Amino acid sequence: MSFVFYNSTNNPTGLSGTVGGTADTNTPLSGYLGELFTHVFSPPSGLNISGAFQYRKVSVKNGHSSTSRETRAWLDAVEHSGQVSIALEASTNQTSTSPTGEPSNVTTWSSAADYNSGLELGNMLAGSISGIWIRQELSGIQSPDPYASFTIVVGGLVS
Repeated sequence: MSFVFYNSTNNPTGLSGTVGGTADTNTPLSGYLGELFTHVFSPPSGLNISGAFQYRKVSVKNGHSSTSRETRAWLDAVEHSGQVSIALEASTNQTSTSPTGEPSNVTTWSSAADYNSGLELGNMLAGSISGIWIRQELSGIQSPDPYASFTIVVGGLVS
């Protein structure tokens, strides 16, 4: 299977602005450090560092010519255990009004680390797109290691 990741059309570079929306299919994510999340040394004014999160949404597209059955997403190579979790998009083209505001209808955050415990995307037809929300805890962003590196893996069975 071949899956391609894209930013959403609303992907702010700071801690303000709308997050999410449709997939920006003009430019696939490259995976470089700092591409999704804003670097924060300390919490911005008004945010309590304990339990503060920033959120981003990525879209995954089945780039294969076949349907991917029993497709799932999970995290791999998480640098700081517990700092990053993922959830499935609750509705198509979902947005959040703030990078620090939890998207609505997302109730289950997961740190699944393998296919068997991964989030179920179901059957993905060739060319179809699904949204995945990513949550990063701000309290884990401390010098000298301000970034949390991780990999989102998507896998399924070929039809």
